[in-house]
Amino acid sequence: MSTMWASSSSSLASTAVEVKDGDSCRVRGQVTGTVKRQYVCVWATTTTKSGRVIGRRLVWELRAATSSNSTATTYSTVITSTTSTIPLPPPCSKGGVCRVGDIGAGGGVVFYVPESPRWWGRYLEAAPYRWNNKWSDSVLNSGCIGLSIPGARNVDIGYGKTNTAEIVSSCPEIDIAARVADDLVINGKSDWFLPSRDELNAMYQQRYVIGGVQLGEDYQWYVSSTFPNVSTHWVQVFTDDSRYGGTKAGKQRSDVLRSDTNRNLVRPIRYGE
Repeated sequence: MSTMWASSSSSLASTAVEVKDGDSCRVRGQVTGTVKRQYVCVWATTTTKSGRVIGRRLVWELRAATSSNSTATTYSTVITSTTSTIPLPPPCSKGGVCRVGDIGAGGGVVFYVPESPRWWGRYLEAAPYRWNNKWSDSVLNSGCIGLSIPGARNVDIGYGKTNTAEIVSSCPEIDIAARVADDLVINGKSDWFLPSRDELNAMYQQRYVIGGVQLGEDYQWYVSSTFPNVSTHWVQVFTDDSRYGGTKAGKQRSDVLRSDTNRNLVRPIRYGE
């Protein structure tokens, strides 16, 4: 819990008021002359006429003792004062601090935030549920069977966009997973792509936070943009914690223990700037 110190105005006293963010607070009582006084403070929100919260302000009161006995002291308010409105911090989508579960700039859900910004961005964001205007994620071929794409062999976080660009530029097939992700525009953002193997795994770790992922018996494998050779790619089974290789070209899906999976679920992602 964060703490800030708000110096009270001279009309109240010179004592600082300790304010614990989100909580009401009270400083220790003080004696001024023969009169016992205390400060009580609380955060209050500032709203527009429509009711939208735009900030908050600190309100505090100086109270003076009016009566006292062995068990309690009765106070009455002497002065009430308030600070100017403190604007709310910007949300993740507007450049503010991002946490897993926040909404990113593309309207999707943040599922990975490194300890510090990386060369590729500040966070990973999965396309929102119904990104394709359907009730479930698209099931698509990866295509390009027999085609070597060395630039799409990257597995690490930060390389999904590069992989996707290499696939799209090297493979002329339409309606394949990489091209559908590359063509996507949501919330004014056109920089979506297929995740690399490790980006897909990071998405799997937060599958319940992202929402809308398919966890049932049919087509529970999600596709990545990592193509290690001329006939396979990396996919991930979202019902367990294993990754499997699958043939890029067919339309049929086989048992997860075999490497001839051909048609897989797609959820594009993007890097948050």
